[in-house]
This record gives sequence, structure tokens and C-alpha cells, in this order.
Amino acid sequence: MHLARDVVLLITHSGDYFTIDRVAEAVSKLGAQPFRLDTDKFPSALQLQVNLSNSGSNHTLQYSDRSLNTEQVQAVWMRRIWQPEQLPDRLIRCLDAFMAKFGLIFGAFDLIKTPSGEYVFLEINPTGEWGMLEKDLDYPIALAIASALLSKNPK
Repeated sequence: MHLARDVVLLITHSGDYFTIDRVAEAVSKLGAQPFRLDTDKFPSALQLQVNLSNSGSNHTLQYSDRSLNTEQVQAVWMRRIWQPEQLPDRLIRCLDAFMAKFGLIFGAFDLIKTPSGEYVFLEINPTGEWGMLEKDLDYPIALAIASALLSKNPK
């Protein structure tokens, strides 16, 4: 079965109500089909079906009342909405222990928070992208990095 590759997967957050709508509208005007996926709605609202055979694999996303075969996806666009989040003290202690174990003074952790409130570690980047967080959330990240680099006793 050959499917038309005319879908643009738009990965965003349910709080994104302006930018994503403009991109979806532009995608439609260019003749493709936008398929919006709100990351804060899964894993509970998203079902992924994977079928493997000698002829290859077939992946289908079921989301709300829509279905998408990954063979249809021509492109993916991702938009993040940054929101302040106070991490639990226990998680902060775990991240500090991780940093200490590997002798790191800076690392940009990528975590997700499941709908049930569980934090899941994805990766740590040695430099990471943080400028947008500092700008959008007014976090003093550059100052924290500079302070850690100049500290005589880093954590």
C-alpha cells in the first residue's frame, strides 16, 4: 500500500493557540494536511501501533478521532511552550547526584512530565539550548553558568 506523503505533523502543546493555528493554515494553503499532536495529551491520549513484517514496518498514530500512518508524513514541525516548573526536591537531589557522579558543573536536562505527574529523564546535553528559557521565563541561566564556571568550589 502506497500512501501520499502530504501530511505535516505539527508537534505542540494544547496551550498553543496562535502560532500553531497560523502554521496549520499555511500548510493547508500549500495543499498539505496538518496533523496536530499536543505533547501534553500523551501518553494517555496517544496510541502508537507498530506492525513489522518481512516487507518493512508500518507505524500508525491514533490521536483523538484521527489516525495517521507515518508513511504519510512529509515533514515535522515542533513548537514548545515554555512554562515555569518547580521540580520536586527529591528530583533536584537526583539531578545533583547525577551531575556530581559525572563531574559536571553544567548540563541541560531534558525531562518530560507524564499526565500522572511522573518525571521521565530523556537526556542531558553538555551545553544545551537555554536562551529561550532565559528570555521567555526570565531565568538567570547565563548568570548561573558564569557563576559555576568561576566558582572555586563547584557542586
